[in-house]
Amino acid sequence: MTGFALGVDQEEWCGQLRALAADRLRPLAEKGEPGKVNRPLLAALGELGLLQRVFASGALELCLLRESLAYGCTEAETALALQGLGAYPVLRAGSEAQRERWLPQVRAGRAVAAFALSEPGRARTPPRWRWRPKRTRPPGRLAAQRREALDLQRPGGGLLHGVRPNG
Repeated sequence: MTGFALGVDQEEWCGQLRALAADRLRPLAEKGEPGKVNRPLLAALGELGLLQRVFASGALELCLLRESLAYGCTEAETALALQGLGAYPVLRAGSEAQRERWLPQVRAGRAVAAFALSEPGRARTPPRWRWRPKRTRPPGRLAAQRREALDLQRPGGGLLHGVRPNG
């Protein structure tokens, strides 16, 4: 059986990420409001170049990145993971115009990416609900209609099935 060990450079990088998460990102996370998008935390992940690594890293580097961030600040790791999960469909299947518009914003931490799966008319959709976009202020809310409209905007302004810029 072949053994596996991280190299010295990888161990040092993980240590630097743990310290960065604890010293710079955890204080931002602690200032955030529960249930709301922590935009200063996302901006810091972008400024530090960590969001870029979500799209440019191999599997091992991404695992080390996420594990090291989680060690120092679980909120930072969660934000990083969700940015990747929400923006990866745009990277893989979006048009060139969509990629040019949204990916730089997500990588910089200026747009919040979110992702959800649904199948209209399937059992996972609550009975008799029809999903439709609804223009509201601020833009980007989704509404479900049953007998009355139910506001399903995520706390903090996140969108289902897309990304939304700051503002």
